[in-house]
Amino acid sequence: MLTPESSASVPTHKSPSGPKDPIGLLFAGGAGSIIGVLPALIAPIYSVWLANEHQFTNPQIGLIQSSLHLVQVVVILALSPIVDRFNRRMLGVIGALIAAAGYLLIAVSSGFWMMFAVQFVAGFGAGLAYVGATSALSYANKPTRAFSIITIVAILVGAVTLILFPWLSDWSPQFGLFVGVIVIVLICLFGFLKMPQLDELPTIGEPVEQSSQADSTRRSVFAFPGFAVVIAYFLINLGLVAVWTFSAQIGVDAGMSDTGSPIFLGISQIMCIVGVVVAWYVSDKNVAIPVLVVSIAVLAVGKLVLGIGLLSTFAIGMLITNLAFYCVIPYMFGAGSQLDPRSGRLVVMVGASAMVASAIGPTVGGYLAGSTDNWFRLTVVSAIVIAAAIPFAVTGVRAGLKAVSSKD
Repeated sequence: MLTPESSASVPTHKSPSGPKDPIGLLFAGGAGSIIGVLPALIAPIYSVWLANEHQFTNPQIGLIQSSLHLVQVVVILALSPIVDRFNRRMLGVIGALIAAAGYLLIAVSSGFWMMFAVQFVAGFGAGLAYVGATSALSYANKPTRAFSIITIVAILVGAVTLILFPWLSDWSPQFGLFVGVIVIVLICLFGFLKMPQLDELPTIGEPVEQSSQADSTRRSVFAFPGFAVVIAYFLINLGLVAVWTFSAQIGVDAGMSDTGSPIFLGISQIMCIVGVVVAWYVSDKNVAIPVLVVSIAVLAVGKLVLGIGLLSTFAIGMLITNLAFYCVIPYMFGAGSQLDPRSGRLVVMVGASAMVASAIGPTVGGYLAGSTDNWFRLTVVSAIVIAAAIPFAVTGVRAGLKAVSSKD
């Protein structure tokens, strides 16, 4: 049995000026986050692989990718109410091993229904690792900045994978991509071994009564601000994933070569680091809300212009999309931690909303694009969905910042 690693010790208030988070917590959080988001990071090149190696149509590609994310969603939703009963380190290790086995099965499978089924194994492992990592990161004293660091690492991993895809495919069209993915997952496995005992992490402040803490947690999770964060992150990811899944093909239709499109997608990920640094720098500032609103608006516009069909608009749209999205991510997870400190339940729900979007997005994107590759229709719908997230994001992040300032 995976026994919990945190005891019934009396919780304490956290302060934004508290002690630095141990490097082991960041290693483990980064490892599980990477395994959890890896299916989304490789979605464009996975779509190319499915189209080239198996000649699947856009709707079929969307369904296959959705099946992996669907299992992740089920695992995350099933574990989120009881995640604090489990040993997060063991969840990560077991999840990494199962995910690696799942990717191996994908590489050797053929046929639509077989490919559809084996996604479940990779999705189950990725879900376990993601729950273990994100719930553990709620113990960070500076959650927004912790998630910023983790996000930068995930960006670099995704960028390298995209850039190396043409060479991996030349080496082995069938196995090259998944050899790289399995290596990444196994490296991340060792990150979980560095996870510290969560109940021993340092905090600052006076102890809080257990009943008061429990009441506060229930209010933060089930009050509207918590739901607002979940809704906002779902809408943003739904609009993003629907387009991102087919972005390599959109790039080719805009004028890029089969090799150049995934390489450009990888290089463009570097813009994401700029967005993360912006969010990191203004995480506790008065300008946080304006930056958040502008970022989501730019994100919607970026997705809109991707489908115009010109090489210049595709390049500009992808660059500003990456800049804006990775400015938004730390705010969403930071608010989840701030509204539900030292629990992990709301953070896991935020992550689950992205996984739900990832389960729906490829299928929606595939059917919007259809067999005629109608990319403009796809990007217009994506932009509308992303813009609808603005009022929910503002409500949730503002409440999270207020919760932190009230403890100063």
